[in-house]
Amino acid sequence: MKKYLSKNVNQTLVLSLILAKLLKGGDVVLFKGGLGSGKTTFVKGIARYFGIRSLIQSPTFVIYKPYTISKHRSECKAKYLYHIDTYRLNSKKDAENLGLFEILTNKNNIVLIENPKYFFANVSNKKYVTIKNSNSTTRLFQF
Repeated sequence: MKKYLSKNVNQTLVLSLILAKLLKGGDVVLFKGGLGSGKTTFVKGIARYFGIRSLIQSPTFVIYKPYTISKHRSECKAKYLYHIDTYRLNSKKDAENLGLFEILTNKNNIVLIENPKYFFANVSNKKYVTIKNSNSTTRLFQF
C-alpha cells in the first residue's frame, strides 16, 4: 500500500483516479476514515472517471446507490458502480436482506463501501482505502 497526501478537494479527486484506473468488474473497495475525511469525495472522483455525471452524495440514509458506468474502459468490464454506506447496518442479516452480497459478487459491478463492517471480511477482490485527517484540510490516504 502506498501513502498519498492531499491538501484539498482537487488533490483528493486526482488521487482517486490512481485507484480508478486499476478497478475492474468484481472489485470491492472498502473505505475507512472518520466523518468528513474525504471518503465521498474520493468516490466522486472514481465515478467521474467512469463517466458518471450524477450528483454523488453519501448514501448513509439510503444504504446504497447504483450508477450505470457510461464511459466503458476495455480493461474494466464493469457495467455498474455501487456506492454503499453500511454505517446504519447492524448485522450481516441486514446486508443479506438488502441483497448486498449479490451486489458484491456480481462481476459486472464495481462496489465502493464507506464505513465497512466486519461482515465484509470474507469478500474477495477487495481493496482498502484508509484516510486519516492530518488537520482540517490535509488528509493522508493509503491504498
